[in-house]
Amino acid sequence: MKEKRILRRGTSRKITAMVMLAAFVFAGVFANINKKAEAANYWYQDYEYELKDGKMILKEYQGSDTELTVPGTVTVKGVKYKVALNKAYMGLEPWTPEDPEIDDEDPCIDAWTGIWSFTGVKKLTISSGVIFPANCTGLLANIRNCEQIIINGANTASVKKMESMFENNYALQKITLKGIKTSKVTNVKYMFHGCYNLKNIIFDSFDTSSITEMNGMFEYCYSLQKLDLSNFNLGKVTSPDSCKYVFYNCYALDEIESPLKLSVNIDLPADYHYVYCDDPDDYDDERYESLPQNWLTSLHLTRYSPTFVKQPADVKVIRGSKAKFSVTVQQPWSGAENCLYKWEVSCDGGKTWENSKASGYNTDTVSMTSTKSLNGRMYRCRVTDTKGVMIQSFPAKLTTLPVVSVQPVDQTVKAGTKVKISLKSRSTVATYLWQVSTDGGKTWKKSGADGQGTTEITFTSSKKQNGYKYRCIVKNGTWEEKTSIVTLTVK
Repeated sequence: MKEKRILRRGTSRKITAMVMLAAFVFAGVFANINKKAEAANYWYQDYEYELKDGKMILKEYQGSDTELTVPGTVTVKGVKYKVALNKAYMGLEPWTPEDPEIDDEDPCIDAWTGIWSFTGVKKLTISSGVIFPANCTGLLANIRNCEQIIINGANTASVKKMESMFENNYALQKITLKGIKTSKVTNVKYMFHGCYNLKNIIFDSFDTSSITEMNGMFEYCYSLQKLDLSNFNLGKVTSPDSCKYVFYNCYALDEIESPLKLSVNIDLPADYHYVYCDDPDDYDDERYESLPQNWLTSLHLTRYSPTFVKQPADVKVIRGSKAKFSVTVQQPWSGAENCLYKWEVSCDGGKTWENSKASGYNTDTVSMTSTKSLNGRMYRCRVTDTKGVMIQSFPAKLTTLPVVSVQPVDQTVKAGTKVKISLKSRSTVATYLWQVSTDGGKTWKKSGADGQGTTEITFTSSKKQNGYKYRCIVKNGTWEEKTSIVTLTVK
C-alpha cells in the first residue's frame, strides 16, 4: 500500500507540472497573438495624424514597412474614427546623384509631397471607406519605390481634382482603381505623368463625365502597352488646349480602346499610326494619328508600325574603352533593312536632345570612346520606316568609370623596411608608369622601383626618401589619368 501511495503522489506531481507547463506555453502563445493583434490595431503609430471631427487624418508616414494597407476605420482608446487622407503639398525634393531630372548645381526642386512620398513603400492598398480629400493633386505622387497601388472602394465622392495624383512614381507597374466614385472629378492633368514603368491601369467604373482638363494625363508612361478607355465619356473636354500631350512619349502603347463622345483632337503617340482592322492592305485608308471623334461606340485601335525588338541599354564602361548602344527594329512588312536611323544625345539628363556625331550615328549601332566628359550622357535612336512612320527608342545612359578603382595611399615606415605602393585597376590592358618626386611635387621622374609597369611598386626605404612623393600615370587606350599623389614618411 505504501508503494501505491508513493506512486500516486509522484504521478500527481507530474500531472501538475505538465498542466503548469501547458498553461505557461498557452499563455506565451496567447500573449504573442495579443501582441500581433495589438500591433495590427496600432498601425497608425507609424503615421503623423490628427483626430478631428470623427476622423483620423493621416498626414505623413514615418515607418519602414514596404507593404501597407490602410483600413477605412480605426479605434483609438475605445473611440471609432473614420480614416481620412490629408492633401499633399508642394515641398522640396532632395537631390540624389541617380536622379537624371535634377541638376547637381541646384540641389533641391519643387515636388508634390504626400503621405507616402519619398518612402520605401513598394505596395500600397487603400481600403474601402478611406476618405480622400476634395483636392487629390499630388496625393500619391513621388512614391519612388512603389510597384503597385490598389484603391478599392475608397470614399472619393467629394474629389474634384486628381491632377498629378500618381506623378513620378518611377517604379510603379500596376494601378487598380476599383469601386470609387469620380463623378465630380473635373481635372486629371498629369495624373500618371512620369510613371516610366507603368504597364497596367485598371479603370473600374471610373466616371469621367465631368472631366474638362486632361493635359498630359499619360505623359511619359514609357512602358504602357494597353489602355482601355472604352468607358471614358469625354463629352465635356471641348477645348484643344485642355487635352494636349495626353499620350506624349507613350512609346510602347500598342493597343487602345477609344473613348466615347469625343469632339476635340487628342493626338495618339507622335508619328505612330493606328488602325481598327487587322488587314495590312487597308493600312493607308484606315490609319489614325489621333483618337477618332464623334463615334457612339468604342473602337479597338492597334498600332501598325515598326517596333523595337531590342532597346538600347544603359552602359558602364572604363574610360578609354569603346561604348556601344544599339537597337533592333521589326516592322510588319518587309524592308526593315531600309529603315533610317538617327541617334540623338542629351547632355542634361534628357531635358534637351541634339543629333549625335558619334561613329554610326545613322546606323542601328552608335559607338564612342569613353571619356570623363561623356559621363552621364544619354542616347536614344529615332527610326523611320519605309512608310514614313517614326518611332523613338527609350533613352539609355552612359556611365564612364575611372580606370583606377582604388587609389594608392600614404605610407609611413621605418628606415630599411620594405615599402609597397599600389593601386587597383578596372582594366586588364592598361599601362602603368610610376613616378617619383624628390622636391615636394614640383618635378617628376620615372621611378626605378621594382614593379614599374604594374599596379604595384616595391622598394627598401632609406632616410633620404623621407618626404618623397609618388604617383602613377595610367593609360587605357587613348585615355590617360593620374592617380592621387602619396607621400612616403620614413622614421
